[in-house]
Amino acid sequence: MTGYIVRRTLWIIPVLWAIATLTFFLMHAVEGGPFASEKPVPPRIEEALNAKYNLDKSLGEQYVLYFWDLLHLDLGTSFNANQITVRELLAQGLPISIQLGVVAFIYAVVVGGALGVIAALNQNRAGDYLGVFFATIGTAMPNFIMASFLVIIFSVKLGWFAVLGWGGPEWALDDPTTWARNFNPFAWDYTRVVLPVVALGTLAASYIARITRASMLEVLQQDYVRTARAKGLQERHVIARHTLKNAMVPILTVLGPIFVALVTGSFIVERIFAIPGIGRHFVTAIFTRDYGVIMGVTLFYALLVAVANLLIDISYAVVDPRIRYH
Repeated sequence: MTGYIVRRTLWIIPVLWAIATLTFFLMHAVEGGPFASEKPVPPRIEEALNAKYNLDKSLGEQYVLYFWDLLHLDLGTSFNANQITVRELLAQGLPISIQLGVVAFIYAVVVGGALGVIAALNQNRAGDYLGVFFATIGTAMPNFIMASFLVIIFSVKLGWFAVLGWGGPEWALDDPTTWARNFNPFAWDYTRVVLPVVALGTLAASYIARITRASMLEVLQQDYVRTARAKGLQERHVIARHTLKNAMVPILTVLGPIFVALVTGSFIVERIFAIPGIGRHFVTAIFTRDYGVIMGVTLFYALLVAVANLLIDISYAVVDPRIRYH
Protein backbone atom coordinates (compact mmCIF):
# COMPACT_ATOMS: atom_id res chain seq x y z
CA MET A 1 0.00 0.00 0.00
CA THR A 2 2.82 2.43 0.87
CA GLY A 3 4.50 1.91 -2.49
CA TYR A 4 1.23 2.48 -4.29
CA ILE A 5 0.62 5.75 -2.42
CA VAL A 6 4.15 6.97 -3.20
CA ARG A 7 3.79 6.15 -6.92
CA ARG A 8 0.39 7.83 -7.16
CA THR A 9 1.71 10.90 -5.36
CA LEU A 10 4.67 11.20 -7.72
CA TRP A 11 2.34 10.88 -10.70
CA ILE A 12 0.57 14.05 -9.58
CA ILE A 13 3.62 16.10 -10.65
CA PRO A 14 3.51 15.27 -14.41
CA VAL A 15 -0.28 15.54 -14.37
CA LEU A 16 -0.10 19.07 -12.98
CA TRP A 17 2.61 19.95 -15.50
CA ALA A 18 0.45 18.71 -18.39
CA ILE A 19 -2.60 20.64 -17.16
CA ALA A 20 -0.57 23.79 -16.61
CA THR A 21 0.98 23.54 -20.07
CA LEU A 22 -2.36 22.98 -21.80
CA THR A 23 -3.99 25.83 -19.89
CA PHE A 24 -1.08 28.17 -20.60
CA PHE A 25 -1.20 27.71 -24.37
CA LEU A 26 -4.99 27.70 -24.55
CA MET A 27 -5.12 31.04 -22.73
CA HIS A 28 -2.65 32.64 -25.11
CA ALA A 29 -4.42 31.16 -28.14
CA VAL A 30 -7.52 33.28 -27.39
CA GLU A 31 -7.57 36.62 -29.18
CA GLY A 32 -6.97 39.65 -27.01
CA GLY A 33 -4.88 40.33 -23.96
CA PRO A 34 -5.17 41.42 -20.34
CA PHE A 35 -4.84 45.10 -21.22
CA ALA A 36 -7.20 45.11 -24.21
CA SER A 37 -10.54 46.56 -23.12
CA GLU A 38 -13.40 48.68 -24.40
CA LYS A 39 -11.51 51.74 -23.23
CA PRO A 40 -8.17 51.57 -25.07
CA VAL A 41 -5.01 51.88 -23.00
CA PRO A 42 -2.48 54.43 -24.34
CA PRO A 43 0.20 52.60 -26.35
CA ARG A 44 3.08 53.67 -24.09
CA ILE A 45 1.27 52.50 -20.97
CA GLU A 46 0.36 49.20 -22.62
CA GLU A 47 3.99 48.65 -23.65
CA ALA A 48 5.16 49.35 -20.11
CA LEU A 49 2.60 46.95 -18.64
CA ASN A 50 3.50 44.22 -21.13
CA ALA A 51 7.19 44.66 -20.28
CA LYS A 52 6.46 44.56 -16.54
CA TYR A 53 4.62 41.24 -16.80
CA ASN A 54 6.91 39.75 -19.49
CA LEU A 55 4.09 39.78 -22.04
CA ASP A 56 6.37 41.45 -24.59
CA LYS A 57 8.50 38.31 -24.80
CA SER A 58 7.90 35.34 -27.06
CA LEU A 59 5.42 32.67 -26.01
CA GLY A 60 8.22 30.18 -25.35
CA GLU A 61 10.06 32.63 -23.11
CA GLN A 62 6.86 33.41 -21.18
CA TYR A 63 6.30 29.68 -20.71
CA VAL A 64 9.79 29.12 -19.31
CA LEU A 65 9.60 32.17 -17.03
CA TYR A 66 6.21 31.16 -15.67
CA PHE A 67 7.34 27.65 -14.78
CA TRP A 68 10.55 28.99 -13.25
CA ASP A 69 8.43 31.16 -10.95
CA LEU A 70 6.10 28.23 -10.32
CA LEU A 71 9.00 26.10 -9.12
CA HIS A 72 9.59 28.81 -6.50
CA LEU A 73 5.87 28.70 -5.55
CA ASP A 74 5.30 32.11 -7.14
CA LEU A 75 1.92 32.12 -8.90
CA GLY A 76 2.32 35.67 -10.14
CA THR A 77 0.25 38.81 -9.71
CA SER A 78 -3.29 39.58 -10.77
CA PHE A 79 -3.46 42.17 -13.56
CA ASN A 80 -6.82 43.54 -12.45
CA ALA A 81 -7.25 43.10 -8.67
CA ASN A 82 -5.24 46.09 -7.39
CA GLN A 83 -1.94 44.30 -8.03
CA ILE A 84 -2.70 41.67 -5.40
CA THR A 85 -0.76 38.43 -5.77
CA VAL A 86 -2.53 35.30 -6.95
CA ARG A 87 -1.59 33.54 -3.71
CA GLU A 88 -3.32 36.30 -1.75
CA LEU A 89 -6.40 36.04 -3.95
CA LEU A 90 -6.54 32.29 -3.39
CA ALA A 91 -6.03 32.74 0.35
CA GLN A 92 -8.84 35.30 0.43
CA GLY A 93 -11.48 33.48 -1.58
CA LEU A 94 -10.79 29.77 -1.27
CA PRO A 95 -11.71 29.37 2.43
CA ILE A 96 -15.19 30.67 1.65
CA SER A 97 -15.55 28.56 -1.51
CA ILE A 98 -14.38 25.51 0.44
CA GLN A 99 -16.88 26.26 3.22
CA LEU A 100 -19.70 26.40 0.67
CA GLY A 101 -18.51 23.22 -1.07
CA VAL A 102 -18.03 21.23 2.13
CA VAL A 103 -21.43 22.17 3.57
CA ALA A 104 -23.08 21.38 0.21
CA PHE A 105 -21.26 18.03 0.18
CA ILE A 106 -22.52 17.17 3.68
CA TYR A 107 -26.03 18.12 2.61
CA ALA A 108 -25.74 15.98 -0.54
CA VAL A 109 -24.41 12.92 1.31
CA VAL A 110 -26.95 13.08 4.15
CA VAL A 111 -30.01 13.82 2.02
CA GLY A 112 -29.02 11.73 -0.99
CA GLY A 113 -27.84 8.77 1.07
CA ALA A 114 -30.92 8.78 3.28
CA LEU A 115 -33.32 8.98 0.34
CA GLY A 116 -31.42 6.24 -1.51
CA VAL A 117 -31.60 3.88 1.48
CA ILE A 118 -35.28 4.65 2.07
CA ALA A 119 -36.06 4.09 -1.61
CA ALA A 120 -34.24 0.73 -1.66
CA LEU A 121 -35.86 -0.55 1.51
CA ASN A 122 -39.32 0.49 0.24
CA GLN A 123 -39.03 -0.64 -3.37
CA ASN A 124 -42.17 0.13 -5.42
CA ARG A 125 -43.77 1.84 -2.43
CA ALA A 126 -44.22 5.45 -1.30
CA GLY A 127 -40.65 5.81 0.00
CA ASP A 128 -39.27 4.60 -3.32
CA TYR A 129 -41.45 6.99 -5.31
CA LEU A 130 -40.36 9.90 -3.10
CA GLY A 131 -36.68 9.14 -3.64
CA VAL A 132 -37.05 8.68 -7.39
CA PHE A 133 -39.07 11.91 -7.67
CA PHE A 134 -36.40 13.89 -5.79
CA ALA A 135 -33.61 12.35 -7.87
CA THR A 136 -35.42 13.13 -11.12
CA ILE A 137 -36.19 16.75 -10.24
CA GLY A 138 -32.71 17.37 -8.84
CA THR A 139 -30.98 15.89 -11.87
CA ALA A 140 -33.12 17.72 -14.41
CA MET A 141 -32.70 21.20 -12.89
CA PRO A 142 -29.31 22.98 -13.23
CA ASN A 143 -28.05 24.74 -10.12
CA PHE A 144 -28.47 28.24 -11.56
CA ILE A 145 -32.14 27.52 -12.37
CA MET A 146 -32.70 26.06 -8.91
CA ALA A 147 -30.95 29.05 -7.34
CA SER A 148 -33.30 31.42 -9.17
CA PHE A 149 -36.37 29.48 -8.03
CA LEU A 150 -35.13 29.37 -4.44
CA VAL A 151 -34.49 33.11 -4.41
CA ILE A 152 -37.92 33.93 -5.87
CA ILE A 153 -39.86 31.58 -3.58
CA PHE A 154 -38.03 31.67 -0.25
CA SER A 155 -36.53 35.15 -0.33
CA VAL A 156 -38.68 37.40 -2.51
CA LYS A 157 -42.09 35.81 -1.86
CA LEU A 158 -41.77 34.36 1.65
CA GLY A 159 -38.91 36.48 2.98
CA TRP A 160 -37.41 33.59 4.95
CA PHE A 161 -33.82 33.86 3.73
CA ALA A 162 -31.32 36.53 2.68
CA VAL A 163 -29.61 36.18 -0.67
CA LEU A 164 -26.50 38.37 -0.56
CA GLY A 165 -23.25 37.32 1.06
CA TRP A 166 -22.13 34.28 2.99
CA GLY A 167 -23.22 33.39 6.51
CA GLY A 168 -20.04 31.61 7.54
CA PRO A 169 -16.86 33.19 8.95
CA GLU A 170 -15.09 35.61 6.65
CA TRP A 171 -11.37 35.50 5.88
CA ALA A 172 -9.06 38.39 6.73
CA LEU A 173 -5.75 38.54 4.87
CA ASP A 174 -4.18 40.71 7.56
CA ASP A 175 -5.24 38.24 10.27
CA PRO A 176 -5.76 34.69 8.90
CA THR A 177 -6.48 33.35 12.40
CA THR A 178 -9.80 35.24 12.35
CA TRP A 179 -11.39 32.53 10.23
CA ALA A 180 -10.19 29.74 12.53
CA ARG A 181 -11.32 31.54 15.68
CA ASN A 182 -14.78 32.23 14.25
CA PHE A 183 -15.30 28.79 12.74
CA ASN A 184 -18.28 27.95 14.94
CA PRO A 185 -21.11 26.46 12.82
CA PHE A 186 -23.61 27.24 15.58
CA ALA A 187 -22.89 30.95 15.16
CA TRP A 188 -23.34 31.01 11.37
CA ASP A 189 -26.05 33.10 9.77
CA TYR A 190 -28.05 30.29 8.21
CA THR A 191 -30.48 32.70 6.58
CA ARG A 192 -27.61 33.24 4.10
CA VAL A 193 -26.22 29.70 4.08
CA VAL A 194 -29.25 27.50 3.33
CA LEU A 195 -30.24 28.66 -0.15
CA PRO A 196 -26.78 28.53 -1.81
CA VAL A 197 -26.08 25.15 -0.17
CA VAL A 198 -29.35 23.67 -1.44
CA ALA A 199 -28.85 25.19 -4.90
CA LEU A 200 -25.32 23.80 -5.18
CA GLY A 201 -25.83 20.42 -3.49
CA THR A 202 -29.19 19.20 -4.81
CA LEU A 203 -27.83 17.84 -8.10
CA ALA A 204 -25.15 15.90 -6.20
CA ALA A 205 -27.74 14.68 -3.67
CA SER A 206 -29.92 13.40 -6.51
CA TYR A 207 -27.01 11.51 -8.04
CA ILE A 208 -26.01 10.00 -4.69
CA ALA A 209 -29.62 8.94 -4.09
CA ARG A 210 -29.74 7.09 -7.42
CA ILE A 211 -26.39 5.36 -6.85
CA THR A 212 -27.29 4.43 -3.26
CA ARG A 213 -30.64 2.99 -4.27
CA ALA A 214 -29.16 0.88 -7.08
CA SER A 215 -26.27 -0.35 -4.90
CA MET A 216 -28.56 -1.21 -1.98
CA LEU A 217 -30.98 -3.12 -4.19
CA GLU A 218 -28.11 -5.15 -5.66
CA VAL A 219 -26.69 -6.03 -2.24
CA LEU A 220 -30.11 -6.92 -0.82
CA GLN A 221 -30.35 -9.67 -3.41
CA GLN A 222 -27.06 -11.31 -2.41
CA ASP A 223 -26.99 -14.77 -0.81
CA TYR A 224 -25.27 -13.65 2.38
CA VAL A 225 -28.11 -11.20 3.07
CA ARG A 226 -30.68 -13.97 2.62
CA THR A 227 -28.58 -16.19 4.92
CA ALA A 228 -28.44 -13.48 7.59
CA ARG A 229 -32.21 -13.11 7.46
CA ALA A 230 -32.69 -16.88 7.56
CA LYS A 231 -30.62 -17.04 10.75
CA GLY A 232 -33.17 -14.80 12.40
CA LEU A 233 -31.15 -11.58 12.62
CA GLN A 234 -33.23 -8.48 13.12
CA GLU A 235 -33.71 -6.44 9.97
CA ARG A 236 -31.86 -3.41 11.34
CA HIS A 237 -28.81 -5.58 12.04
CA VAL A 238 -28.96 -7.07 8.55
CA ILE A 239 -29.04 -3.59 7.05
CA ALA A 240 -26.36 -2.10 9.32
CA ARG A 241 -23.86 -5.00 9.35
CA HIS A 242 -24.28 -6.72 6.01
CA THR A 243 -25.93 -4.35 3.55
CA LEU A 244 -24.75 -0.79 4.08
CA LYS A 245 -21.03 -1.58 4.30
CA ASN A 246 -21.00 -3.69 1.14
CA ALA A 247 -23.11 -1.13 -0.70
CA MET A 248 -20.59 1.61 0.08
CA VAL A 249 -17.97 0.77 -2.56
CA PRO A 250 -19.96 2.05 -5.59
CA ILE A 251 -21.01 5.07 -3.53
CA LEU A 252 -17.42 5.88 -2.56
CA THR A 253 -16.53 5.78 -6.25
CA VAL A 254 -18.66 8.86 -6.89
CA LEU A 255 -18.09 10.73 -3.61
CA GLY A 256 -14.57 11.85 -4.54
CA PRO A 257 -15.51 13.47 -7.87
CA ILE A 258 -18.69 14.89 -6.30
CA PHE A 259 -16.73 16.53 -3.48
CA VAL A 260 -14.28 18.07 -5.92
CA ALA A 261 -17.09 19.20 -8.21
CA LEU A 262 -18.87 20.94 -5.34
CA VAL A 263 -15.76 22.67 -4.04
CA THR A 264 -14.59 23.74 -7.50
CA GLY A 265 -17.91 24.17 -9.28
CA SER A 266 -19.61 26.85 -7.21
CA PHE A 267 -18.77 29.76 -9.52
CA ILE A 268 -22.30 30.41 -10.79
CA VAL A 269 -23.89 29.95 -7.37
CA GLU A 270 -21.34 32.33 -5.85
CA ARG A 271 -22.19 34.94 -8.47
CA ILE A 272 -25.94 34.60 -7.97
CA PHE A 273 -25.74 34.88 -4.18
CA ALA A 274 -22.84 37.39 -4.16
CA ILE A 275 -20.67 35.05 -2.08
CA PRO A 276 -17.10 36.40 -1.80
CA GLY A 277 -15.39 33.19 -2.83
CA ILE A 278 -12.83 32.53 -5.52
CA GLY A 279 -15.58 32.13 -8.13
CA ARG A 280 -16.03 35.83 -8.73
CA HIS A 281 -12.29 36.32 -9.27
CA PHE A 282 -12.07 33.35 -11.63
CA VAL A 283 -15.05 34.41 -13.76
CA THR A 284 -13.72 37.96 -13.97
CA ALA A 285 -10.25 36.65 -14.84
CA ILE A 286 -11.62 34.70 -17.81
CA PHE A 287 -13.25 37.77 -19.32
CA THR A 288 -10.27 40.05 -18.65
CA ARG A 289 -7.55 37.52 -19.64
CA ASP A 290 -6.02 37.66 -16.19
CA TYR A 291 -3.54 34.87 -16.91
CA GLY A 292 -2.10 34.56 -13.42
CA VAL A 293 -5.47 34.08 -11.72
CA ILE A 294 -6.66 31.60 -14.36
CA MET A 295 -3.48 29.54 -14.04
CA GLY A 296 -3.42 29.69 -10.25
CA VAL A 297 -7.04 28.60 -9.76
CA THR A 298 -6.79 25.90 -12.43
CA LEU A 299 -3.63 24.40 -10.91
CA PHE A 300 -5.04 24.46 -7.40
CA TYR A 301 -8.24 22.74 -8.49
CA ALA A 302 -6.27 20.18 -10.50
CA LEU A 303 -4.22 19.39 -7.39
CA LEU A 304 -7.43 19.07 -5.38
CA VAL A 305 -8.88 16.62 -7.91
CA ALA A 306 -5.71 14.50 -7.95
CA VAL A 307 -5.48 14.30 -4.15
CA ALA A 308 -9.20 13.52 -3.81
CA ASN A 309 -8.94 10.67 -6.33
CA LEU A 310 -5.97 9.24 -4.44
CA LEU A 311 -7.81 9.38 -1.11
CA ILE A 312 -10.90 7.75 -2.59
CA ASP A 313 -8.80 4.89 -4.02
CA ILE A 314 -7.23 4.34 -0.61
CA SER A 315 -10.68 4.33 1.01
CA TYR A 316 -11.69 1.35 -1.19
CA ALA A 317 -9.20 -0.86 0.63
CA VAL A 318 -10.47 0.38 3.99
CA VAL A 319 -14.11 -0.40 3.20
CA ASP A 320 -13.57 -3.62 1.23
CA PRO A 321 -10.77 -5.93 2.57
CA ARG A 322 -10.78 -7.80 -0.75
CA ILE A 323 -9.18 -4.81 -2.46
CA ARG A 324 -5.39 -4.64 -2.18
CA TYR A 325 -2.91 -2.30 -3.88
CA HIS A 326 0.67 -3.25 -4.66
